[in-house]
Amino acid sequence: EQRGHVPGARFADLIDAFSAADADVPFTRPGAERFEAAAGQLGVTNTSTVVIYDDSVGEWSARLWWIFRSFGFDSVAVLDGGFTKWRDEGRPVRVGALRAPAAPSGPDAGAFLAGEERALWADHDRVTRAVSGEEPASLVFAASWAALGDDHPPIVPGSTPITADSLVDPETNAYLRGAELERAFAAVIGADEIVT
Repeated sequence: EQRGHVPGARFADLIDAFSAADADVPFTRPGAERFEAAAGQLGVTNTSTVVIYDDSVGEWSARLWWIFRSFGFDSVAVLDGGFTKWRDEGRPVRVGALRAPAAPSGPDAGAFLAGEERALWADHDRVTRAVSGEEPASLVFAASWAALGDDHPPIVPGSTPITADSLVDPETNAYLRGAELERAFAAVIGADEIVT
């Protein structure tokens, strides 16, 4: 990429590799086998520490973080401020193609295995129950309005818009903390369950 990347970074293809291949809806989370293959192709082992970043406000990193966590992999973090903050702080940047991962070696070499799948995802039925009031939850719409375009269908009824870009400091791209973060989530902070 011409804007550069963190030296040693590997490209995680969230749209294809880390999504279900034949799902009715694009960008559906992958099953365990597909997740294992995608993580393994990046050189991730079960003892790796994975740090994820993007060059936006972190919504893509957060999705991949969530996928790793949903398959029981806890040694994963999102780089606060992403590539924007990294670059703006004058940290090392490499321009050019991302390097292919080296084949894992040593005692951790071999296939990456997903852990037990955690119930961190809401399905269509869960959201329907929230909308009807049968099983209340605060629904949060996180996409940027500008990114949706005019032809996007309406949002789920009863959703509260808390866009991803409202959760970062506009000057540094770092995540809000403390009272600022509480204010951003004020409309849903008291809910028993939040579904984004």
